[in-house]
Amino acid sequence: MVHPIQAGREALQEAPVRTLEIIWGAIHAAQMNPVVPHATGSGYFQDGQSKDDVLDVIGIPGDCESLLPSCSQSDDLGEGVFIDEVNSPIGIPHETESGGKRKSKTTSTPSERKRDDASPKGRRAREFDARKERAAERKAKKERLKRQQELDRLKRAKKQQHEILEQQQECISMQEEDDRSTAVDRHIRDLEIWASSVAFAKERALELTSTRDASDQKLIEDQLARDRADQHIQRNELFRQRKIDLMEQDTVDEPVKVASSVADDQLQEGRHDDVDFARDSCQDLLDQLLLLRQRIVKTMQMERLRREQLETFQTQYQKLETDLRQAERLQRTYARGGVTAGILGDVSVQELKDVDASVARQHTLLGKYQSVLNERREIWDLCVSRIQKLKIALCAKEADLRTQLQRVRVSMAGLRKKAERIRSKNESLAALRASVESKTKIMKNRADLFTTEQSLLDSHTGQYFDSDIWQQGVTQRMSKATFADDLQVELKRLTRNIDGNIQQTKLIDETLARDIAEGQKVEMITQKLGQIVHVSQERLNRMVSRTVVQELRDVLDTQQESDDASVPAKTEEKTLAEVIRDKSSHQRSLEEKQWVALDILINPDLYTALSVVEKEELQLNDEYKTELTREDVARILGLPHEIQLALPQMKSAAEIDAHKLLTTYTLEHGDAEFAKADEQSQDHMSLAPEVIFECSGSP
Repeated sequence: MVHPIQAGREALQEAPVRTLEIIWGAIHAAQMNPVVPHATGSGYFQDGQSKDDVLDVIGIPGDCESLLPSCSQSDDLGEGVFIDEVNSPIGIPHETESGGKRKSKTTSTPSERKRDDASPKGRRAREFDARKERAAERKAKKERLKRQQELDRLKRAKKQQHEILEQQQECISMQEEDDRSTAVDRHIRDLEIWASSVAFAKERALELTSTRDASDQKLIEDQLARDRADQHIQRNELFRQRKIDLMEQDTVDEPVKVASSVADDQLQEGRHDDVDFARDSCQDLLDQLLLLRQRIVKTMQMERLRREQLETFQTQYQKLETDLRQAERLQRTYARGGVTAGILGDVSVQELKDVDASVARQHTLLGKYQSVLNERREIWDLCVSRIQKLKIALCAKEADLRTQLQRVRVSMAGLRKKAERIRSKNESLAALRASVESKTKIMKNRADLFTTEQSLLDSHTGQYFDSDIWQQGVTQRMSKATFADDLQVELKRLTRNIDGNIQQTKLIDETLARDIAEGQKVEMITQKLGQIVHVSQERLNRMVSRTVVQELRDVLDTQQESDDASVPAKTEEKTLAEVIRDKSSHQRSLEEKQWVALDILINPDLYTALSVVEKEELQLNDEYKTELTREDVARILGLPHEIQLALPQMKSAAEIDAHKLLTTYTLEHGDAEFAKADEQSQDHMSLAPEVIFECSGSP
């Protein structure tokens, strides 16, 4: 038999979604306990049972009380009505009575009989059992609730711990994720910064490259302008230096004039002992005369060379001017293409550009030649005017030298008079010295006499002393003390006079020695001045005996003879490079000039003796220009002589041309040497078959 309350609880546990009305019906189905009104009047419950007890029995929470249907006095179940009368217990068999008697279909147990007992005692027993059962159920329920609460608490604690661990793990994961995200963001930001930096760097590099290209182009243009300006400045400086070299002799007279004025001052002041000045002044005048004559000869040679160069350069200028006129005529002809198309045919744009460039280049070259021609003409004019000035200066120097010699002769006469005065003065000093020496001798004898008398007085013991020292031959008696004092005074006076005479004698001796030395010096100076005058006059006469033109002719003849004598020897001994170096500029070919431009870089010391004109030619002539450096030339010289072996190590066409020139002229392994080697090798090859034939036919 299933208890209805247990059935309701099971129904509530099995189907929580059932309505509470079904549960309420299960409560009314309880048959063993009648439903009585509750003291509160809120429903039908067993006696002594409250609503909460019923709800606790069936396991309904207290918060679901409002869902139960209310049982009031007006319910269908009347007051005091048993539940048994409303609804029979489920699972309890109904008893039917026949004849008004209840019959039991089954055998009743004691518990059933107690339950079926309708007496008050049975009812109380049933109520007591029900209360015990309910108390046990409540206790079991409380224990279950307690266990459930403890289990729930443990579950909640475990769940809370698990949640805490999950939160910690989640925090750690979130922190790691945040760190990872931060690192990723930082890395992405760094990448973005790097990308922006790279982009900026590329952009900046492009800007710098374009700026550098523009600046390089500007630098090249500026460098070309500076080179042109430097060339112009160098030409002007060279021209100015030549002017200075040609005109510096105009100031050659100034030192001589100053020297002459100094000599005049010295002669006026009576300084006749300056032999060095007289010798130097005469020597300077003679040297200047010789230098002037040499410069006149050199200037005449230069004038002759300048005139020849001017004529040669003027010829080149006229030729260039003629070529320019022809090019301009051709340019004008091309400009009238419509008229001359039938004669000349179609003219390309490149040909017109080439003609225009050629005209512009020839205009520039003609302007440069015009500048150089004007400079050379001016230099030639300077040479001519310089010759005239040098001749005038030569005449003035000759007059200055004659005047200086005359002044030296006057100085010699003054020195002779001075020597005569010194001799007379020395004679007077010698007589004075003899007189002083005699006086000194008398004073010394007198002092010796007083000294002897003093010694006698010291040995005398009396009060008075007899002596004839004051007057020879007359003895006088004097007090010893007074006589001793007089002797002391007289001795001091004599000693003082003797010392004064000795000093005077020394002074006289020094004066005599000085005068004697001065006299000897004057005589020596006079003698030297005589020699200076004699030598200077002789050299002057020798210079004047020959004219400058005769000296120029002799110099030219000597130079020509020397050149003629040295030509065969030089030709036999010199190498090809030395022969080209000795050639003048107009004798060299174009290749030789290009080779000279390379040779100057590696052998600059071999070109230090060039004349000014040759140096100017090397600076101004474009045929002597090269774009290679000293290091490039040295590297090319170290390459093999064969062009096919050296070609992989060369970088430009200029280096290839330089290799050919250096191999031909510096190393003397040019085409002629290779051709000679080829001929020798061909001769050996031509002889080879005969040798083979002879060897084969010998057996």
